[in-house]
Amino acid sequence: MLKENRITIPSSFPPSLHFINSYKERGWMNVGNSRMILFDVKQGFYQIRRVIEREVGENSSYVVFQAGIQGGYSFLIPMIRKGDLQPNLTGFLMAIIFYSEAGFGDFKIIDLQWDKGWAVIQCKNAFEGWAYAENHRNSERPVCDYTRGIFLAFMKGTHRFAKTGLEEHLDCIETSCIGMKNQICEYIICKKEILKERGYELSTPRISLQTKLKELVRKKTKEIKKTSRFYENIIKNAPIAILTLDSYGNIITTNPSYLKLFNLPKKRLRGVNFNKFPWVSSSPLSEFLKSGLEGKAFELTNFPLSLPIRREPLYLSVKGIPFKDDGGNSLLCIIEDTTDKTKNSKHLEQLKEFNENIIQSITDGIFVVDKDFNIMTWNHAMERLLNIKKETVLGKNLIVIGEKNIQGDFFNKLGQVMETGIPIEEEGFKIKNSNNGIVTVNLKILPLFDEKRSVNGIIVLHDDISEKEKIELKYKNLFDKARDGILVTDLEGNFLSLNDAAQKIFGPMENLKKEKIYQFVVPSNKKFLKETFTEVISGKEKEPFELMIVNSEGIRIPVEISLTAIQEGQKTTAIQFIMRDISERKKMEQQLIQASKMSAVGELASGVAHEINNPLASIAGYAEELMDKLESERKLGIKDLTEFREYLNTIIEQVYRCKDITKNLLNFARNDPLRPIRVNILDVINKALALIEFEAKGKNIQFIKTPCRENLEVFTDPCQLQQVLLNLLKNAIEAIGSSGVIKIETDYNYGNVKIKVSDTGKGIPNGDLKKIFNPFFTTKPPSKGTGLGLAISYMIMQRLNGRIDVESQEGKGSTFTIVLPQK
Repeated sequence: MLKENRITIPSSFPPSLHFINSYKERGWMNVGNSRMILFDVKQGFYQIRRVIEREVGENSSYVVFQAGIQGGYSFLIPMIRKGDLQPNLTGFLMAIIFYSEAGFGDFKIIDLQWDKGWAVIQCKNAFEGWAYAENHRNSERPVCDYTRGIFLAFMKGTHRFAKTGLEEHLDCIETSCIGMKNQICEYIICKKEILKERGYELSTPRISLQTKLKELVRKKTKEIKKTSRFYENIIKNAPIAILTLDSYGNIITTNPSYLKLFNLPKKRLRGVNFNKFPWVSSSPLSEFLKSGLEGKAFELTNFPLSLPIRREPLYLSVKGIPFKDDGGNSLLCIIEDTTDKTKNSKHLEQLKEFNENIIQSITDGIFVVDKDFNIMTWNHAMERLLNIKKETVLGKNLIVIGEKNIQGDFFNKLGQVMETGIPIEEEGFKIKNSNNGIVTVNLKILPLFDEKRSVNGIIVLHDDISEKEKIELKYKNLFDKARDGILVTDLEGNFLSLNDAAQKIFGPMENLKKEKIYQFVVPSNKKFLKETFTEVISGKEKEPFELMIVNSEGIRIPVEISLTAIQEGQKTTAIQFIMRDISERKKMEQQLIQASKMSAVGELASGVAHEINNPLASIAGYAEELMDKLESERKLGIKDLTEFREYLNTIIEQVYRCKDITKNLLNFARNDPLRPIRVNILDVINKALALIEFEAKGKNIQFIKTPCRENLEVFTDPCQLQQVLLNLLKNAIEAIGSSGVIKIETDYNYGNVKIKVSDTGKGIPNGDLKKIFNPFFTTKPPSKGTGLGLAISYMIMQRLNGRIDVESQEGKGSTFTIVLPQK
């Protein structure tokens, strides 16, 4: 039985967990509602085992054991990946249950410590031992190799996916087997070192006599092949062409040099009659080959052979050696290409001319001097660079030619390279040309070596960068004098360069060597800048965006930033910032928003005045009534005092009502900077409705509020949000006209709070939907609207890190949706 102090059996397991005996009849398996036969276990396995023993010998047990491991993995791993088994104690036990249920034995868990890779399992009729016993064959060693491989796979597989690190340290042995006439089969799974300490033999392959014989055969075969390859390589790697012909002149073998010589593939040559090639049959070589096949040796030197694939003939040395084989006379031909030797001098002359043409065609200035500084080569680019013709300098000494044009330090550099053999490069080197103009070049001085690696000359290269230098200077002036701040950072955000405008914000470059751009951004903007920075590095294009930065003096400055990736080839190496101070623009925007507020206050004034007049009339009436009672001559009784209290309460109530109306209006009209706080969204909606309901009272307009929850909070500026709501509600009232419904709905989804303002008005034409947020766009008469309300609302929502969307259908109304992040 399982030791309760070592494992805890999950309650979901069947009661037969620790003594599994519900296996199916051998050779059968349930598939759905059907019973399917697999094979005759007794004879089938017994015969398979005999075949393996006959073919593999002493390693048969190890082969079957390895097959069991693979079989266990093929069952267990897909089950774990699909989630049908867990990589733990439970998964290991369930795998054994399934194995038992398939009819492989009545397995009993004697001891189990899965976390240590330890298990002891017993069985009275494991299918391998049972097959031996049923066939009345007594084994000298345990035979349940497939089963112990299965168990080991179950243990190793669950530990692999649990990532315990035990998988490679485990083994499974069978200490008792019914195939050996024991009472039970017993299996132990544990660490290999424990098995070795206890004297058990690990699961390792044995070297059988059959294997030794195969190794001996393999070794002898390898020696024979090595000797054969040795002689084959001599022929194969020979730099000269070798081929053999049979008695009829057919090609028997060729080596790669022959194929290369005549530019022919091997498969086209074998069995082809060599004398029938046109370039052979039409030349005297054909007669020599015939005499060679008759047994006469021959040798030809510098023999010309014309090939159709070449304009000029090949020059060959051909040697024919006759020999006899089983088929009669054969001929070995050894052919050497001597074309290069005969044409070497001409080829060298052509090569020299070719190299000279290359030098003359190069756009960089090049000249070559020998060790005495005499000019050997002077290309066309040098002629243009110094305005000195080649004919006037070739063969003359460079020091004499260049003393008026080249500064003295240049000749010291030449001498240094001539002495050390080490190249010298210098950028921005100045040279005078014959017109007394200054030319700026990138200079390279290279040693010219002879065959003994001694310096016997100098190659000098000039890359004219005069125009490039002018262009770079022009762009540097544009960079430094630009009104916008321009700076470049590396991919970590470290400053690399800044123009004058950027240094006015961040300070001089020498103070920024250990600083990053993120250190000058307000904390609330840092995460956004880093995310945008990463996206630009990855290749995405980003629209300009606004940030609040803190300059070197601690002053906050709103800026608009454009980010551009600087690339070398396909790789981004740096990031360019272009930032524009938008402080003035922000002031104008704020003024525009405040002007819009005051315009809205003016439009609301009549409704507010009417609303205040009602409580003021009540206050005046009750006050006059109180005064009349006080001035009357009759004595005041308890009833009069009760009325006094009621009148005074009414007066106080109406006074506070007037106070709330004016306070709400004053708060709305206040010109405050953006002040986000945590606020209940319904409070903002109610305050906006309180300001607009006076305008709607004279019309048959119904307001419907459907909040998704009462305490929906958002971190925002309530006054700014109230202005957006007020603009939308005013537009809705104007769109409805004399009668209709306005719905205000709230919703929360994926961290965003939504406020929908829907009306049953006349709707917006499709052609106008894309323009309604543009400044000064309006469909109202000139005296009725400025076209700024929705444009300002759109701008406010951007400042609040939110957005405003619209859906409308002409004749059926419009829905404006405000979306705000909750945090």
